[in-house]
Amino acid sequence: MIKFLPNIITIFRIVLVPFFIYCIIGDFENSKLYAAIIFCVASISDFLDGKIARKYGIITRFGTFMDPLADKILVLSAFLTFVFLEYIPLWMVIVIVMRDFFITVLRMFMERNGITMVTSKVGKIKTAIQMMAINVILFYMIILSYNISEIIYLFDNFSIIYIFMFITTMITFITGLDYFVKNHGAIKVIFINRE
Repeated sequence: MIKFLPNIITIFRIVLVPFFIYCIIGDFENSKLYAAIIFCVASISDFLDGKIARKYGIITRFGTFMDPLADKILVLSAFLTFVFLEYIPLWMVIVIVMRDFFITVLRMFMERNGITMVTSKVGKIKTAIQMMAINVILFYMIILSYNISEIIYLFDNFSIIYIFMFITTMITFITGLDYFVKNHGAIKVIFINRE
């Protein structure tokens, strides 16, 4: 059973996404609080599947592919929903999506040519900042739903969500450049060998 546990947890994270979106968009009592709880559970599952896989040495091809994909589905679903609800501007999410698309294509391209992509420690910071940004927006949605005017005023007056998302977008973009810089030598070799 332990052999399949990390992959089950990863799939569980993807299954949570529609419930998360439903609670964000929903207008029923405590819906935003439920959305925050679901997001926290999904975030913990991300930590758990990797920890279990490493502890028991059960890293599989499926897990290696699906784990980062599950993270992207969760994070991008949240950001796109926030755009739909007009909490954040579309251009920020376009930058985040394009960066993830670029890195995914680059990774697949390199793996097809038998080269492992050099990962970046900055990438982990990017994920942490994105998760934090989502939690900040969820917190704002919760205080809006409970009409806590003092905190709402603070968020609105100091553009906290915009500033937080701007920083998140810039860090996401920079990590994309960092991946390219760290792997440009290997990419060059691939193209030279093809000529």
